[in-house]
Formats: sequence, structure tokens, C-alpha cells
Amino acid sequence: MRRASTNGQKKSSKPRTENSKKKTLYALNQHQRRRAKESPGYDWRSHLWARAVLPDRYLDDNARAAIAVLMLTGCRPSELADDLGVVIMAFERGDLDHLAFEISGAKLAEADAGGHGKGQDLRKIEICCQTPEAHWLFTHVSDHSGGQMLIKLAAPTHSLTGLALMPTERQRRVTNRLGKLMERLGRIAFPRLQQRLSPYVFRHALSSDLRSGGAGWSKEEIAIALGHQSTRTQSNYGSSNTSRGLAGNRAEQVTQVSALNPVRSSERGDPGAPDGPRSA
Repeated sequence: MRRASTNGQKKSSKPRTENSKKKTLYALNQHQRRRAKESPGYDWRSHLWARAVLPDRYLDDNARAAIAVLMLTGCRPSELADDLGVVIMAFERGDLDHLAFEISGAKLAEADAGGHGKGQDLRKIEICCQTPEAHWLFTHVSDHSGGQMLIKLAAPTHSLTGLALMPTERQRRVTNRLGKLMERLGRIAFPRLQQRLSPYVFRHALSSDLRSGGAGWSKEEIAIALGHQSTRTQSNYGSSNTSRGLAGNRAEQVTQVSALNPVRSSERGDPGAPDGPRSA
């Protein structure tokens, strides 16, 4: 069987969509570096929150909370669908505001012969609030009974023809809804940005923050934060160089990560760190 010609060009091993998200993050970080020359401390995520998310009259507080969760945890947009959702707890520790997130994994698969699945069923991320969206979310959650709430976005249960929609299809619709929303908000906040802002850009940004931050997060801990069961997958996300030296690093407020399942290391001879909480 003949192979299709590549005309001498090396085919990229990265999916086109992943490359586009990396390019968007790179463009936003370059924008931040330029703006920081005139406004030290400027960061694009805080600008997005203040310029587009907070004042938007078409958003309700549940949608704002969902966006804040994306920005702070790098969760998958499908994990905000109403059959999953993210549980948030607001509390004080040492006179400082904290948020704890419990995220039910969306990207799961049957365990292999070694007992390993594709993603984490449940992961927890705890932060000490330092950024605008974190402070807003803390107040929003604190106003609810017991300082705890479930953030989720509704999706249709049936198609236009009356057929019941499977959970994966409902999650896909939530992902598409958030994608269109973030694209619109991105155009408001960054009118000159040629790339499309998507929910997954925050996931790439958090991965880059964790890998470039000074807290020394291990590959296994970063995998837990992203909801992975292997350290290999994080190579598809933003590199440590992407956000090095930039203000607004969201990893600086992460204090603990934990998950139900242990993480496999991609390095030969290293079984991976055991599961458990880690304090920064």
C-alpha cells in the first residue's frame, strides 16, 4: 500500500487544535509583555475579567462563576456540564480567603490491564485567593448557605426531534457554548487579537504557570491538577517558557492538589509519585 506524499514536510505530531490554543496563549503573553512595559503588573487574565467578564450585561453570576473556575483550575469545559459540575467551598485559614474545588473528571476511559484509566475520576485543587476572579468567586460562594455551592451549566436533555441526549453529547454542547462565549469575550477584551480565545487556553495557561512557577510542582502533581493519570499528556500543554517572568501567575495561589488515582510517570523506571495532597 502506497503512503501519501508529504512533499518533504514533516507532519506535526500535535493536533491542530492544540497548536492553535498554544498560539493563542503565546499571543496573549506577548501582548502582556508589551503592555507591562507601560503598566507594570498588568496581566491578560485580570484584564479579561475586569474589561469583559464583570461588566457584561448578558452574563449571570452562574456564568461568571463558571468562567472563574476555568481561569483558576484549568478544568475542561465539559466538566462544568450539569451531569458533572464543580463543587466549590469557601473558607478562611489564617485570616486569608481560600477556595477548594472538587472536579469530577470528564475524560475517563475503562481501566487497562494494569488498572490505569485515562483520566482522574475526581481531583481537588485548593487555592489561597490572590487574583480578581478568585476574590469575586470567594464572595459569591460565601454568600450561599454553608459557603459551598455546585457550579454547573445546563444543557438540553433532548434533541429537537425528541431523542434523549447522551451525557457525552450534552457535555459537548456545554463545551461549544463556552467556546462561543469565550470567543465573544475575547474580542471585547482584546480587539486586536487575531487568534480565537477558547476555554482550553486557560488550561494551557495554568499548565504553563505550574511548570514555570517557583513552587517546584512535580510532573505528577501537575498531572493531578490537570486531571491526568499519566505525566506524558502534559507535554501537549503550554511550556514553562510561555509564561515565565509574567505577572498574574495563577499557580502562585495554588496550595494543594490531590486525586483519587495515582499518576504514572512517563519516565522509565519511575512509577510516579503516590497520590495525596501537596502543600506549596
